[in-house]
Amino acid sequence: MLKSINKRFSLIFLLQVLFISCSFVNFKDITIELSINENQRFFDDEYIIIDFSYSPDEKTVEQIVIIKENEKNTNLDILWNENSCKIKPHAGWKPGLNYQLTIKGNIRTVEKGDFSLDIERNFTYGIEKDLFKLISCSIKDYDYVDKTTSIVFEFNKPVNQYSYLESFQLSPSIDFRKDFIDNKVVITPAETWPINTVFSWKIKSIQSQDNYYIDKEYKGTFLSKEDLEIPYLKSIGIIDVADDSYYWIDDSLNNISNGQGIGFEFSKKMSLDSINNAITFSPAIKGDVLLFPGDEGYKYMFIPSYGYKIDTDYKLTIDTSAKDYNGIPIKKEYVTIFKSLNSFLTVLSITQDRSAQNIDDAVIFDGIHDSEINTITVANDTDNSEIFLIDFSTSIIPELQKLAEQCISFSLLFPATEASLSVSNIKWNQSNNQMIITVKGFSSGTNNRAVYYQIKITGGENGIKNSNDEYLKEDLCINFKSEKH
Repeated sequence: MLKSINKRFSLIFLLQVLFISCSFVNFKDITIELSINENQRFFDDEYIIIDFSYSPDEKTVEQIVIIKENEKNTNLDILWNENSCKIKPHAGWKPGLNYQLTIKGNIRTVEKGDFSLDIERNFTYGIEKDLFKLISCSIKDYDYVDKTTSIVFEFNKPVNQYSYLESFQLSPSIDFRKDFIDNKVVITPAETWPINTVFSWKIKSIQSQDNYYIDKEYKGTFLSKEDLEIPYLKSIGIIDVADDSYYWIDDSLNNISNGQGIGFEFSKKMSLDSINNAITFSPAIKGDVLLFPGDEGYKYMFIPSYGYKIDTDYKLTIDTSAKDYNGIPIKKEYVTIFKSLNSFLTVLSITQDRSAQNIDDAVIFDGIHDSEINTITVANDTDNSEIFLIDFSTSIIPELQKLAEQCISFSLLFPATEASLSVSNIKWNQSNNQMIITVKGFSSGTNNRAVYYQIKITGGENGIKNSNDEYLKEDLCINFKSEKH
């Protein structure tokens, strides 16, 4: 039995029947009833039913019956029972979508011959009160949003999350987070909305949790924050470090020295990461880029991990990858050349302490290299030990004295038959600028033949140095000879 037909109505068609044997036209009344009328906006039955008052040729009917789903043709299931057929999309109805049924063309009946039909029905599948709709959007068209503003879409019922993720469109595309809260979907940028950008959004073909499709396409436009000001470097200066505090003491790098950092002041709040990537030194310097204490993002500083090289020109570059908080790069690349005021550590003198012999100290080195070989006197004691005084141009702090001691050596030059030297004791004066070193094993020679020795002090960056990383420019080697007192 066919399903009962509700709201049926009669369509009266005048049929033109052509008889081969006659030249006249005969009109007859034929009745067709549909289970959906022309003013019906919603339909929620399983099938659309068509009843014919006469038996139609099924094939001719099936050739002209079309159902479009959102303006696209669908494959149909058509079931016949005598003079009636029932029709539905092969894939099933989709609640909330718009459909159009058309029956246009010629069909054939056994009793009445051929006749023409022109029927059209437009409707939404589902129940009107159950339609899925967007109720509101938290921003209006062409509203401005702040960098991290969330956009809230509110619907009349919960959203199918998968369909939303597949169908929501944002242009230009950026990474954003989606939160589903009851009937709301909250869109938040993963970082920030890029400035000076016009965004458009579109919601189309999404479904509710009860599988209703959205009732129509929704779209809108919004604007990110405008920022047309280009940042620039206002000043660069010296940062002094004292007791874990930082002080901006100069607006140039002319007087920079070891232990001091470099400060940068910009016209706008800047991104720390971009500043860190934009600053380079040649030759390279290891260090950290930090926000200047107490500042909100305008001032930054570079604190080196170790001292600047002495007598070296440094090239400091801040390239245009330095950006403000809104991602706007600085106007141009900034380049400056600077040199540290630090000078080389020097040895002022090396002398033999002869106070125990009641004679003047013997000067082995007076700060000037020459070809003269100075002489020391060797006392008559059991181990032939002598005391030497090495005076430096600056103090050497206790933490660096061990390194300094390792950088000084005494050795025998000639003749090789003499005994080797060894250091027996090292101490420093109160000012920490003089090393007092006791060396044993000296010989005054025999048969009027002198014995030659050498003092070597290792220089360079890995050699003896002070707290300002000032070091000897090069190794210092002093040759001397001994004689008996």
